[in-house]
Amino acid sequence: MGMFKSGYLASLKLNTSIEDTLRCVNNVIIDNKPKSSFITCAIAEFSAGGKVSYSVAGHYPVFHYKYSSGEFSELHIKQIPVGVKKDYGFRTDSVEYEKGDLFLFLTDGLLELKNSESEPFSLKLILDIAAQNASHPAKLIAERILGAVNSRGERRDDQTLMIVKCL
Repeated sequence: MGMFKSGYLASLKLNTSIEDTLRCVNNVIIDNKPKSSFITCAIAEFSAGGKVSYSVAGHYPVFHYKYSSGEFSELHIKQIPVGVKKDYGFRTDSVEYEKGDLFLFLTDGLLELKNSESEPFSLKLILDIAAQNASHPAKLIAERILGAVNSRGERRDDQTLMIVKCL
């Protein structure tokens, strides 16, 4: 993870595209890690003009909540994780966003918690909590989601949740 972060931050300073950043970081990781290691990621770049470019490399989709319609869409690009194939051509896509829209980035650790009946926490519940609280600040939405998730049981994996609210 440290190699990915360092490579990504270096690419940001060079103002490269998401595709070039992922290709560069991918090649550095392949040259410097055990063959069985890889990294999944979701990356987004927001423009002031109401457009977000994104890439998803072997990771959960980014969930886009459109405040105007009250509906979620999954932003997903089927491609391999970082660190699997040298010179892989990572792709991006883009969507429009409006004031009030939410973008949720999450890891599987949020969905692996089980209650006393061994039922996993559902993605639907996470999305429902976000939608029901969409008029609130992103920090409060995240607190409510994490509170619900962590009330399910003991954490066994890392949990990452990032919410971007468009203002």
